[in-house]
Amino acid sequence: MKKILSILMIIAVLLCSVFCVPANAAYDEAMEAMKLYSDCVLLMSSDNGEVVFKKNAGKQTSPASLTKVVTAIVVLENCENLEEIVTVPESCIRELDGTGSSLGGLKAGEQISVYNLLCCLLISSANEAANTLADHVFGDRDKFI
Repeated sequence: MKKILSILMIIAVLLCSVFCVPANAAYDEAMEAMKLYSDCVLLMSSDNGEVVFKKNAGKQTSPASLTKVVTAIVVLENCENLEEIVTVPESCIRELDGTGSSLGGLKAGEQISVYNLLCCLLISSANEAANTLADHVFGDRDKFI
């Protein structure tokens, strides 16, 4: 009787493994259904580093807004008072002239808090805010980098 039960269990396990659909396939279909417009996507688990989803993950591309996220992290690590008022230097705006850079409309001489500069940086993708924050935190961008 034990032999028959063991054989039935083995057959059941084999049948289940043959007819099951891998979970990744269903997940990949769901991600494709979202019609990602990005050329490259890489989603990783921060718990174990496992790749959850990828699209053209090996393709070389510019870092784009990742530099702004890293800039925000460095500012948050090095600036204790987010309400501190910063004056926007003209040089932080002028060096972006003619670059086609994403700007937030900051004006030279404008006084704005670190918190609001971070908002401009992360919400409006304002490069002059990134320059101003780098200048404020370390005195110049080279030291910041």
